[in-house]
Amino acid sequence: MNTRRDKGWPPKISGVAGMLGPIIFIGTFLLDGLLTPGYSLVDRPISDLALTGKYGWIQDVNFAVLGILLILFAVGFPRLMEKLGQRRVGFASAILLGISGAAYVLVAIFPAQAVGESPFVLHAVMHSIGFTMIFLSYGLALLLAGVAFKRNGRGWNKFAWYSVATAIFPIIAALGNLSSIGAVASGFETVHGAGLVTEILVIIALSWYIVLGYTMLKENGKETMNVTPNNGRRVLALLAILGVGYFELVIVALSLIDTEFSPISEAASLYGVGRYAVEMNLGFLVGGIGMISYALAVHGERTGKRSVLGAVLLFIGGLVLIMNSYFTTNVPGQPTTLHGTIHGLGGFLFFTLVPAGILLIARKFGRLQLSITLVILLIGVVLLLANTNAAGLAERIILSLIFATVIFRSLVFLRPQLPQK
Repeated sequence: MNTRRDKGWPPKISGVAGMLGPIIFIGTFLLDGLLTPGYSLVDRPISDLALTGKYGWIQDVNFAVLGILLILFAVGFPRLMEKLGQRRVGFASAILLGISGAAYVLVAIFPAQAVGESPFVLHAVMHSIGFTMIFLSYGLALLLAGVAFKRNGRGWNKFAWYSVATAIFPIIAALGNLSSIGAVASGFETVHGAGLVTEILVIIALSWYIVLGYTMLKENGKETMNVTPNNGRRVLALLAILGVGYFELVIVALSLIDTEFSPISEAASLYGVGRYAVEMNLGFLVGGIGMISYALAVHGERTGKRSVLGAVLLFIGGLVLIMNSYFTTNVPGQPTTLHGTIHGLGGFLFFTLVPAGILLIARKFGRLQLSITLVILLIGVVLLLANTNAAGLAERIILSLIFATVIFRSLVFLRPQLPQK
């Protein structure tokens, strides 16, 4: 039996392809973007590189090479899943990964909409469809892979959480791509910093291939794959501190230096469509990653049903922050957009779920900390509901409490643990 299996597709080739594809793609578009006159990595999407003069073919080739290498990765992915005892789920996820890779080749053939060109010309429509296929099939593949890793257990739980958390990035990108079609048709102007946020989303999403490709190489030749459980709580805690700490610092700094919006009466989200859009939208993204990291660290403790439920609510809140980094709020005085509506819905979910999650987790810190947390939340809620024109201040108080709680608890995770006797 083993001899027959060894004659199949070499998983080593798939592992190398999964690692090289994203590295080549990311390195190429970053270098090409920096060297191309008139192109901005901060403001313009990656696809626009294919529209920039006589060297636009570089990005077309870049898309095609990435697609071919990811297809090679998808061919070998079922072998990994088979070793984990998840053959059917592995095959389904490999099909989706293959579709995503093929769609990269599709967008290489059909370029994006050029400036002044109708968004409904054939190549522009096919390009948008291609990117939707890339992100949506990839996100679904990650969700299936996460289920497979979770079923296997034996130390693969961290890959399960990693796959599910990573899945949100391509799914957000797919939804954003669909919503952008109508926005482009109505003369929508790209928000300053949108290109940078998109590139970060792409880099984070493609990193999954690198991690799994390396794992396939490391475990090549083993009949079964068992990963020794590794307590990464300190790493998660550090990511949480850096992520939410940066977001809080951005909000406080912009509240002090940006005179375009009032920190007392206007929401902090408005900074995402103003002069400091790059800093604020990056804050949403990094803050969301930090919130998810904290939620995973708390979930790993498994100290009770309330704490687990609180971690789930914070995990959702982190996903909302990441989503809102892409879907910016409505510009004051301008017509309502789909992006702005999604942003508003995300804000409602965040301020509903995350405070509840913080309270559920704070219960185990003792009555004093729970009481302080509850009092500060009540002050923020009263200011938010009262007709005092202080909604912006109330929002900032609640955010500061949430971020301070995350940072404080994450510092506790970083403390050296005494050996148990």
